[in-house]
Amino acid sequence: MKKLLLLLAIFAFSLNLADAQSVKPQQITRKQSIDYRLVNETAAKTFVNLPQKIDTSKYSPTYQNYRLMLPEKTQSSRFYYVKQGQAELLYDKNTNMLRYITFRKPFMPRTWVVYNFPSGNLRQVDIWLYLDEIYSFNSDGVYMDYDAYRNGIHNAIKANWTKKINGKKVKKAKPAPELLITIDYKGNIQQCKALKQSVSDEYNNTLYEAVWKSSPFSVPYPFTTITTDVQIEFDE
Repeated sequence: MKKLLLLLAIFAFSLNLADAQSVKPQQITRKQSIDYRLVNETAAKTFVNLPQKIDTSKYSPTYQNYRLMLPEKTQSSRFYYVKQGQAELLYDKNTNMLRYITFRKPFMPRTWVVYNFPSGNLRQVDIWLYLDEIYSFNSDGVYMDYDAYRNGIHNAIKANWTKKINGKKVKKAKPAPELLITIDYKGNIQQCKALKQSVSDEYNNTLYEAVWKSSPFSVPYPFTTITTDVQIEFDE
């Protein structure tokens, strides 16, 4: 009987290793953080033999008034945080449904490995240097650099912004238009909202035309969310 249990344990361990792989995460630069060396070292260490998928069958899909973890400043107000073994379960407060399963790495800086529920697929790695300084990498090890993505979207729109109507140049107007653009993981625009417009409808319309002409964007989408919001001021 002991021999059988040992064989089963070895078999289960081998299955976990089969789902684990080492990924070489993207290196960030000094321009992105003065602590870039620490971030790079932590990311590299975290992605060694990191399981790409976990078994989620033992976790309850709904929140049942479980005992909550002690509050931490790293926690989001959107979730109930429940400890189960080594896992930290994040239940959505609006639906009571389990959204994410996270595992805290036993080293500093504070690092969490995040998996989706119910798929069990690796979602991202979050490295918290400080409460207001978080570095996130997707499952492929790509740094989710919002500033670089926003700049790419900005440049793509500027390339299509002719500032012309029927071939006639439209005079620049102030204040500079500012847009909030919701873009999905395929590069398609889901929504475009004007946060600020110039006094000229013609000038504004040339910008809107350039925005929609730019969709779908070819800028690589590094985020783990289905959509992301990009806020851009067009001061030119």
